[in-house]
Amino acid sequence: MNSCVYLILISFWTFCSSEPECSKFHYEERTLEKIIKTEFIVERLKSDVSERDGITKAALEKNQEDLAKIKNDLIDLEDRHDKECKAITEKASAVAFKASNLKNLNPSTGETLIFTTTHFDNNTGYDNTTGIYTAATRGLYLFTCQLCVYQNKRVQIQLVQGQTTVNSMYTDGGKMSGACRRMVDVLVLNTNEQVRIKVGYFSGSTVFWENSSGTNIFSGVLISI
Repeated sequence: MNSCVYLILISFWTFCSSEPECSKFHYEERTLEKIIKTEFIVERLKSDVSERDGITKAALEKNQEDLAKIKNDLIDLEDRHDKECKAITEKASAVAFKASNLKNLNPSTGETLIFTTTHFDNNTGYDNTTGIYTAATRGLYLFTCQLCVYQNKRVQIQLVQGQTTVNSMYTDGGKMSGACRRMVDVLVLNTNEQVRIKVGYFSGSTVFWENSSGTNIFSGVLISI
C-alpha cells in the first residue's frame, strides 16, 4: 500500500515539474523584455525625430539667411539703380545750349548759319564761331531753330547731322511783313557727333532780319540718354 502511495506522489511530482506553477514568472519576464525592447525602439524613434528636427531647423535657418541676403542684395540693387537714374537725369538735364544773333543776315547757298551770342551752354558743346554743336554724350536731343525772314523772301533751311541733311524747311516772310519761322526736330546723336543749320536755297539779297520784334535762335537739349 505504501508503495502505491509513493508511486502516486512521484507521478504527481513529475506532472507538476512538466507544468510548473512558476510559468507566470516566465510570462512576466517575456513581457518585461518586450517592454524594454519597445522603450528602446521609442528612444531610437525619438532620437531619429530629434535628428530630423535638427536637420530641418538647420535648413530653415539657412533658408532664412539666404532670404535675408537676397533682400539685402535687392535693396543694394535698388539703391544703385536709383543713384544711376539720378546721375543720368542730372547729366541729361545739364546738357543744353541756346544761341542767338545771326552773324550773316545775307548768307550764301550751302553756308552754315552762325549764331554769335551764347545765352547758355551747360556742356560747352556749341561753338559760336563756327555755328556747330558737338554732342557731349550719346542720347536723344531736341533741336530748335527760329529764323526771321523778310517779306517776299524765300529760303530753304537744312538741319545737318554730320554730313547728312536730316530735316529741311522751305519758308518765306509773307507778303505783308516779315515773319519768324521755326524748325524743330529730334535726333539721336553719338558722342562727338555734330549738328548745324545750313542754308539750302534762298532768293533775293538780304533774307534774314533781327530786332526787338524777332530773334534768330538755335538751341538744343539732351532729353534722354
